[in-house]
Amino acid sequence: MDASRETELNELDFQKGLPAGGVLHRPANLLAVDGTFPVAAMRRSAIRHNLDWMVRYCAKQGIAFAPHGKTPMIPATFHWQMNAGAFAISLADMRQVRVAVAAGIQSILLANEVIGAADIAELIDILITRPGVTFYCLVDSVEGVRRLGSAARTRGLGRPIEVLLEGGMPGGRCGVRSVEAGRVVLAELAYWPELHLRGIEGYEGVIKPSDDNAQTAVANYIDFLSALAREAEVTGLFDGGEILLSAGGTKFHDIVVDRFKSAGLRSPSIIVIRSGCYLFHDHGIYAAAFNDMVARSAAALHAGVLQPALEVWAQVLSRPEEGIVILNAGKRDCPYDAGMPTVLKAFRPESETWLGDVTDHAVFALHDQHGYVRVPPSSPLQVGDLVGLGISHPCTLFDKWRTVLEIDDDYNILDVHETHF
Repeated sequence: MDASRETELNELDFQKGLPAGGVLHRPANLLAVDGTFPVAAMRRSAIRHNLDWMVRYCAKQGIAFAPHGKTPMIPATFHWQMNAGAFAISLADMRQVRVAVAAGIQSILLANEVIGAADIAELIDILITRPGVTFYCLVDSVEGVRRLGSAARTRGLGRPIEVLLEGGMPGGRCGVRSVEAGRVVLAELAYWPELHLRGIEGYEGVIKPSDDNAQTAVANYIDFLSALAREAEVTGLFDGGEILLSAGGTKFHDIVVDRFKSAGLRSPSIIVIRSGCYLFHDHGIYAAAFNDMVARSAAALHAGVLQPALEVWAQVLSRPEEGIVILNAGKRDCPYDAGMPTVLKAFRPESETWLGDVTDHAVFALHDQHGYVRVPPSSPLQVGDLVGLGISHPCTLFDKWRTVLEIDDDYNILDVHETHF
């Protein structure tokens, strides 16, 4: 980054990460008249605020966080969170691990099984060539254990692969479905000194807050993971360090933490939540889930309120008929799997003026490159105006963009970040 654009920020290094790719070929302000739209942007102040929220929340609860890097796949964000005390960066596959390792991340939790021969070989290569990297991955089957263990034995890996036993739920993702099934996998682990059992992992996020009896279902699931941990403790396979108890913890932080605290283990343990969306928040599903959580959790309320950091800015292309405005942003630009974008604000670049309250405008349809907005008769929007959109579900925003702008509260562009999907 050019030194003239560096900004001092209290305790966090917001400049560290992979280079964004050279000269900033954009106006200094996102809203400038000669800008190119649509663009995706993330607000630095909101990201700082949300990171501080997570740090306070974890300190209050006595837990750790390993945020999911797959949400943005922007290496700079990995470093921001590690510098703030994250336990590790969570990732979903070896391609993502490759990006994190290249960026210099030293602690990685691959929240998935490693099964393919090429993936296992790459994992072992990392452990051999980068002795400073701490790496965790998951197992949930005898075959998965054998694949990892035999490859490590054949290669003569000089240190064990750290693994967590994954517990699942009916209709969910990977993971053993019962304590009995977990017992079988644990028995196989006992034959492989090349693998070191460090804890238990699961993902409760397949349960939606709107599901019937969702809170009870989450509590029961975390209790099941705790039962797996107790079963593993009995085997004596936990032979050093704190037992890791890890779950997603995005929409149900409070329930996950409360139930894990009642796991009943004799050995020391550490609770690790892996929320990835907290850093960016949104104007949709995560905003609603967070509101539900702070209503039932004093610890979450004590930490404060998360702020949405992400916006997509589009331009008005047309007002072709009464009550409808067409924007130049659609499915290729905005997430739509968890709700339509929200109209937040509007700006007229030619006169550099904000256009007042437009929150009664509503996106009702998206095509590939077009957004349909229903507007009242009094709408101030005209062709050429800029419209700021809030989004629902950060995970499916970042993977649509090769670059994301980092902005300040006045929409000055502070940096350009490449995504690595």
